[in-house]
Amino acid sequence: MRSVLLDALVGLGHLHAHGVIHGDVKPANILVDSRERGLLADFNISIDTKSRTSAAHVTRKPSTIRATALGMTTGFAAPELQTSGQATTHTDMFAYGKTVSQVGAQCEPGTAAADQGAEGILDQAGRQPRLRKGSSTRQGANQGQAAALVEALTAPSPSDRWSAEAATQHPFFTILGEIKERVVLAPPEHWTSGAGSNDKLSLVEVPRDAGVFDVLKELLNGTGIGDGGRDQQQPGAYSRLELAAAWRVENHDIYCAYKVAQRKVLSFAAKVPVRGDTKVRIRKELYGSASKLPGDLETGCNEVRLLHGTKPDLVWRIVQQGLNERFAGASAGTRFGDGSYFSDDAGKIDQYAVKDEQYDAALPLHQRLYSDSSSRHPGSVFYAFVFRVTLGHSVQFDKRMDKCFNANSKRRELENIPNTETPYHSLVAAGIYRYNEYVIFHSDQTYPEYVLAYQRR
Repeated sequence: MRSVLLDALVGLGHLHAHGVIHGDVKPANILVDSRERGLLADFNISIDTKSRTSAAHVTRKPSTIRATALGMTTGFAAPELQTSGQATTHTDMFAYGKTVSQVGAQCEPGTAAADQGAEGILDQAGRQPRLRKGSSTRQGANQGQAAALVEALTAPSPSDRWSAEAATQHPFFTILGEIKERVVLAPPEHWTSGAGSNDKLSLVEVPRDAGVFDVLKELLNGTGIGDGGRDQQQPGAYSRLELAAAWRVENHDIYCAYKVAQRKVLSFAAKVPVRGDTKVRIRKELYGSASKLPGDLETGCNEVRLLHGTKPDLVWRIVQQGLNERFAGASAGTRFGDGSYFSDDAGKIDQYAVKDEQYDAALPLHQRLYSDSSSRHPGSVFYAFVFRVTLGHSVQFDKRMDKCFNANSKRRELENIPNTETPYHSLVAAGIYRYNEYVIFHSDQTYPEYVLAYQRR
């Protein structure tokens, strides 16, 4: 349950970083999904201090973000909220501290409450999740950690209360593992925008004379290029793909979400190793070339690099927000379920690409890729992405669809890994049609690492 509380805290910190006050943090507003991830919910009285879209009256002061409270929950409302009616990030942290106080005692290993559901926190089916019983040898120390965290979050003076970012580094959470490195994440060493950068999204052009550019060119050496297929969006006479330009995507928010999701898969893999039929081996040509790119892969959770082709009008949205499996089928079919699709062959992903004819200064994508770039729009260009993908435990596609998917998921969630309550992390369709396809049903297991602009020759 500490992990669930941590997920909710990271979410609260994300809100605060973007000028949003939740306004009603409490156990009943933290949900738990099928992968035991905590989700902060119920934003009906939240305040967006940037757009001021709430019905609440919003004011700003140099030291804090403030908003008139529309409501509060007894037992979780900070003293100043009860007297002034002014909601702030500090009142959110007080409410979160009270949440830890109520739930934390039931998380401690060896207590009777640890075998019961934490009161208030519910799973997606509206049930209280069962907590795993642990060793009692550290019970006293752990209870002390919870009390110390609650004290830091509910200090009488609002300015003395810990922020969400600081709280993630408290021993109550770091006992879970290397949380400072896993959640309060430093970007990859080869990124040019560091952790303290004000620009949370950068597109860094890959120089044509750099070794990385040559590696990315290799990734476009696919099979059956130009042969067409049932998914071909724009047929033509060509036999190879030529890289015209490439950019590294440095999106701190998406990368953080990706690494947090990966941490969960790694944690599960430590107990149920990824091997045998559940470990995927991608096409060796792509694997060999992609392994030369900077940044090590997490082999313990079967992290790989795969390709994804798309339309020009979707490129900028993917750069900003990543993929969204809820849009599955918008551009092509969903033969293997309603997820995000990848391939290990450029010949396959090229089928989904649509031509970007010429430069248009009004398009946000062109403004970011070409206006301040050494690369001018080459004309008649197509786009693809190189993604980092955490495949984890993979299930092989079976033409009997009920063998792959949860019976109640409408092909949006995979069946459980045998002898566990955890769904498979990915689906692989290999050897069924001409190309291998890989499907992810939770987009936070994917990160768009490079944008490729290429031409058909």
